[in-house]
Amino acid sequence: MKWKIAIGAVLAILAGLVLFDGLFVVKPDQFAIVTEFGDPVQVVDRSVCADMGERYDKPVDELPEGSCQRTTKIPAPGLYFKMPLTQDVRYIDARVQGWNDAATDTKTVELRTIDFVAFARWRVTDPLRFYTAARTVKRVMGGMDSIVTARIQSAVREHKLASIVRDRGRAFIERAELDLRELIAEHKECRPESNEAIRKVLREAEEATKGRDHQGANDVPALRSEIVESIRVAATEQLEKEFGITIHDLHFKNLNYSAGIHDAMVDAIAKDRERDIASYRKIGQVCRGSIDQAKLRLKGEIDGEKDKEVRRIIGEAQAEAIRIKREAFGANPDFFRFIKTLEVYEKSLGGKTSLVLSTNSPLFELMNDAKLMESVAPSVTLPALPAPRPTPTPEPEPEPEPEPEAPVPAPTNP
Repeated sequence: MKWKIAIGAVLAILAGLVLFDGLFVVKPDQFAIVTEFGDPVQVVDRSVCADMGERYDKPVDELPEGSCQRTTKIPAPGLYFKMPLTQDVRYIDARVQGWNDAATDTKTVELRTIDFVAFARWRVTDPLRFYTAARTVKRVMGGMDSIVTARIQSAVREHKLASIVRDRGRAFIERAELDLRELIAEHKECRPESNEAIRKVLREAEEATKGRDHQGANDVPALRSEIVESIRVAATEQLEKEFGITIHDLHFKNLNYSAGIHDAMVDAIAKDRERDIASYRKIGQVCRGSIDQAKLRLKGEIDGEKDKEVRRIIGEAQAEAIRIKREAFGANPDFFRFIKTLEVYEKSLGGKTSLVLSTNSPLFELMNDAKLMESVAPSVTLPALPAPRPTPTPEPEPEPEPEPEAPVPAPTNP
């Protein structure tokens, strides 16, 4: 009976070992490697086609033969068994992870000293190689620091700064030149085709841009995307062989002039922009002068036409007045002579004029000619004057009654 109990206890212990130490669970976001005395004996994963990108629908063995050019490993979640006591399980994170690294005083091909901070997203694609080569993420990060950063520095030294900074379809200098011309393009007086002064200013602006650091930058291809992609591909190829990891994307988080030359470069850029602003202002002043000249010329033409029209109207009015006077005075010359004589009197005897004339002077002809008005009267009709109103006679005031005389006393005889 005792031996049965002992056998049962042993079986229970074995069942406990199998249940608690022999079974293990693999989650969807991790790989599992079964090791025996530290050596890997089993890898829990599955192979899928890497040509399908981030999404993996079918294992490689379910795809048509030859349809997949490149494979990768992904987790195979589930419940698995290992030998108790003698075997152990190592879990490896299968999620996408981030990497950052910085480098200073890296020179471009034109000897521009720059600093950069690079950022990458990576994940384990070969857990067995990762375990045998690094085992920890810290060691992989160190390997990426040496491999990826070195390749970035090598690419920076082989290209110009404009190619590293600029992406496709961005032409800053061409746009600035267009702005300088578009600033005045809407004014026909300022177009270079018809304005020599504007052409001169534009030539001076183009001469001023020669020799600048950014001159010819548009001739430098914008290769940032191509440079970063080439670094990613080359670094991934090496990292897959050495650590079993793949870089999914790589970017420059920050890229700037090094601290030692930063202030000097900023000052140079500011002076460069000031020269551009001076060119804008100069061409604006020349354009404004051209517009003012055109305005004055047009104003002179308008004023000339106005004066010409005014003189024409005045001449026609004066001719019409002369015609009317001629017709009016031609109908009665005596009346004309009468009017002109009165005008002579008005102009000669008006104000404080003093004249000493004889009575036989022609100036007094009108006063001495009694028959002059007789020849004028038939042709001149004077308006009738209204009859004067009768002045009311005031009523006589009543005379006051005489006061009664006092009685005279009779004389007395002595």
